[in-house]
Amino acid sequence: MKNVCITIILYFFFNLNASAQKTIKAKDAYKHIGEKVFVVGEIKGQAGPGYLNSISFYVITDSIKVGLGITVPYKIWRKYKLGQKTLNSDLKGQTIKVYGLLKLYGEPQIEIKKASDLQVIIH
Repeated sequence: MKNVCITIILYFFFNLNASAQKTIKAKDAYKHIGEKVFVVGEIKGQAGPGYLNSISFYVITDSIKVGLGITVPYKIWRKYKLGQKTLNSDLKGQTIKVYGLLKLYGEPQIEIKKASDLQVIIH
């Protein structure tokens, strides 16, 4: 019985390490649809808030026009602070790192679920 318990514990320990989250570039998002990943890229375009209840960013890497959309709901972006800037400031050209489930809606998309899933690196 003792050996069975140790085997089960070791199995879960090694599976947790195997499922560690990976970081990908925005241009590779198509290859990871349905996975929860970290995505890094440059903000190429921004829409909202305006009449929307969210802000959307279009993120690319390596000057490639293929990227992904990032949606940040109102309840998150209104509280998110970047020093003296906020998410509704013009952030084009800034680097962003996001975490979430990649979905395909014509192009890859991630909807931010909590503020800690979003990091903007101000240059």
